[in-house]
Amino acid sequence: MPEIFLNGQRVRHNPESKILVTTIEKPFMSAGKKLGWRWKSPGIGLNLKVVQFLLTTKSTLILYIDSYNCNYFLKHDHLLDYLRNNDCDYKIRDTVLKVIPIDLFTTFNPHTVAT
Repeated sequence: MPEIFLNGQRVRHNPESKILVTTIEKPFMSAGKKLGWRWKSPGIGLNLKVVQFLLTTKSTLILYIDSYNCNYFLKHDHLLDYLRNNDCDYKIRDTVLKVIPIDLFTTFNPHTVAT
């Protein structure tokens, strides 16, 4: 998968399978509190370039969280629905992030075998 940088975020994209893969160190643990969500879920901050790329290419995001040692995925249509119906902007210095509740993501473990 070719590696590209979207506003400083390193991602790999496979245009044939419409998969975008990236890594973050840890979730935004106080996102629910700071953004006024009714639930206090941790959030995942995505920069605008990553969000635009996901929506434009209609890709699925596979996100590896280092501190959790786990993969999560989110389909572009679920992301779009969330963005349309929720205020999720959070500004850090000169960067605006779209913060998505981790609950919106699905846990993904390709090494799990059904028994």
